[in-house]
Amino acid sequence: MNFIGPLLGFLYSLLSDGFQFGPLRSQSIGKKVFGLQVINIEQRALANFKDSVIRNIPVGVATFFAIIPIWGWVLLFLVGIPLMAMEIYLITRVESGHRLGDVMADTQVIEIEDGL
Repeated sequence: MNFIGPLLGFLYSLLSDGFQFGPLRSQSIGKKVFGLQVINIEQRALANFKDSVIRNIPVGVATFFAIIPIWGWVLLFLVGIPLMAMEIYLITRVESGHRLGDVMADTQVIEIEDGL
């Protein structure tokens, strides 16, 4: 039963940008706090769970490997950390601020304007 917490964290990391219930509109809790949300650029709509999973696969891979003792940690260093490094590089170097997950899912994080 020790795997339930990490598994829930992994699922949250994949699905959180697709939440559309209660006060959340294509937002993780952190995005809600900072007034951000994820949109699908191609459809010009709020991101859904599919968009969220595709967008968060690079982060999810690192999270998944981190919860598996020994071999997962090895894979985390070989695959997960380079993926996260690429994410950080793209966020800081690409003019639009898109990270690898945004390119894969055709999404963008935007500031919420009044009235949304």
